[in-house]
Amino acid sequence: MAAVISAFVAVVGLVITKEHKISEFRQQWIDSLRVDVSSLIGAINANQIEHEERATYRSIQLKLTELRYRIELRFKPGDETAVPLLLAISELVGYGGTLNNPTTANHLYMLTSEVKEQTQEILKHEWERVKAGEESYRRTLHISKIAAISTTSILFCYLIVRIFLAVFVPLVGWMISQFKG
Repeated sequence: MAAVISAFVAVVGLVITKEHKISEFRQQWIDSLRVDVSSLIGAINANQIEHEERATYRSIQLKLTELRYRIELRFKPGDETAVPLLLAISELVGYGGTLNNPTTANHLYMLTSEVKEQTQEILKHEWERVKAGEESYRRTLHISKIAAISTTSILFCYLIVRIFLAVFVPLVGWMISQFKG
């Protein structure tokens, strides 16, 4: 019995350790996405300001392209939750307006706001997943609780039977001896 309990505790420990590591990786992913999106928006704004200087403009364009692909590669192919963000980023990176014109500056602000909002939605969703834990972790935790309750119930029943046998069997024996005597 002790070996079974030890094995069960070892498996639970393994699952908890693995799931903790997955949560750490997910948190790193969240942090990296934040950095990349904020760098992208910063580079977009710098690109609009430095539009006149050809060398700076080209350098910022390369940085925008790099950030766009870094963000895209953080998602699995076909990830439906990423589609609105990736579309908003594509539109933002492809936008050619300048900050000198109030109309285009306003449109640029709207595009960056959309990217920010879509990023916040994804980050919120991912944070909720980290907070809740992975599915196998939740399942193992549930099974552990059931096993703990079951083991406690079995031990309780065992103690009741032992007490019954220790108290009532001698009592019944004594009562029988009293009737015979």
